Amino acid sequence: MLNHLPVIHYKKQLHLSTTQKPKGKIHRLASMLRNYRVYHRYLGLGLGVFLLISSITGLLLGWKKDVDLLQPPTQKGATTDLTQWIPLATMASMATAALDSAQQIQNNAIDRLEARPDKGSVKVLFRKDIGKYS
Repeated sequence: MLNHLPVIHYKKQLHLSTTQKPKGKIHRLASMLRNYRVYHRYLGLGLGVFLLISSITGLLLGWKKDVDLLQPPTQKGATTDLTQWIPLATMASMATAALDSAQQIQNNAIDRLEARPDKGSVKVLFRKDIGKYS
């Protein structure tokens, strides 16, 4: 039954090789390729600089606790006995005065004081929106 089906023949089109294409098209393709190489070079350079900066800052963030130049070590108090500490209000006013003189910003609002009696230290944290409160 399959032998009775009509056979259809298609004409094949001749394809020209790259040496037979018109010269204008070759020059246009070569010009586009040169432009793509330039774009690729500068895009790669830009991405390389971005990755380099990202890598260096990531490395520094990883080392910040170990290198005193990146983050000074926590200053420990002379005693862990709370009766010998100065009052927290005095510490807060001293920290505010120190920040005012260092940052040239007045009316800094303290967010919280974190006392660590086991280490003999107090951390003073200011609000992020510094200087907006009076």
